[in-house]
Amino acid sequence: MKALTKIENLIFRIGALLMVAGAATWIVGGWISNAIFVVGVVMFVTMQLRASYEGNDFVVVRLRRQQLFGAAALVVSAVAMTAQTLGYNLLQHNEWVVCMLIGAVLQLYTAIRIPQALKLSLFLLFPMPFLVGCSDHYMVNGSTSVHGMEGKMLYLKVFENQKLKDIDSCCVTHGKFSFKGYSDSTMMVNLFWGNQSLMPVVLEGEKIEMKIDEVAQIATGGPLNDSLYSFIKRKTQIDNQMADLPRKEGRMVMDGMEHDEVMARLSDEARRLSIESDQLVSGFIKQNYNNVLGPGVFMIMTSEFAYPVLTPQIEELIIGAPSYFLEHPYIKEYLRVARENMDKLQQQ
Repeated sequence: MKALTKIENLIFRIGALLMVAGAATWIVGGWISNAIFVVGVVMFVTMQLRASYEGNDFVVVRLRRQQLFGAAALVVSAVAMTAQTLGYNLLQHNEWVVCMLIGAVLQLYTAIRIPQALKLSLFLLFPMPFLVGCSDHYMVNGSTSVHGMEGKMLYLKVFENQKLKDIDSCCVTHGKFSFKGYSDSTMMVNLFWGNQSLMPVVLEGEKIEMKIDEVAQIATGGPLNDSLYSFIKRKTQIDNQMADLPRKEGRMVMDGMEHDEVMARLSDEARRLSIESDQLVSGFIKQNYNNVLGPGVFMIMTSEFAYPVLTPQIEELIIGAPSYFLEHPYIKEYLRVARENMDKLQQQ
């Protein structure tokens, strides 16, 4: 299966938009609109020809032929439009419009049917010409200094249908590993080593670099990953300060401070750190209500609970949250079960 690169995708989209603009303004735009339409057709068809299906599935092969026939109809419509604009009436009236509509219908039909024929196991880059969409190619390169990971399998898993689903895997060789594939949308996944979740990462059509050692894990590449790991870095700093409180208690006692005074100071600091942590998490989720980071961090936050419950922090988050966040399958199911659990606790 050969799919288009990111730059080719962009050319494909621009071509589709130029076709729409040229056809929509042809009556008033004359030769300028004609030129825009022709350029759009050339870009669109050229990029579509660069995509290919190398399998032998009869249905997909037939649909691919129909798609190419639709591309040919768009080329014919461009030629006929140009001839009419220049005064060479190859056809009687505006029959080029019929050719264009035939091509558009075939493009639309095959853009829907090809992924269905493949049972969504592969994401072909055959977008609709007037409602353009595409698959994103992802590439994840990683390195690790953890000795026990050498020769072991790593997995990328995504939450789907209320469970974790493997979407890719690879083996660690000489401290290196890599994932390559296609995703129909930006998604937040987790890197697993066996049953152990190592770190989250966002597949957002960018080249991603991952580094794993005994101290920390980090992923870079793309604005969402940069935002996520900036948040994780600050959250880790707060957690480390919280974990350091027992050591501070011992040092303060050894310095001769009264135990009651030590506990009062540390209680205030623990309360401050707890509030700061909650505000950091809540603020980050709210800032990312409408992308994958919001639901993703919510899943991480609630995974620490023994069972779904409604805390004041969660109740604050769901007040005024947009439908993208509330309709996420995990969040929707979590809230349903949490409300049932809270009702049971109140009854008891």
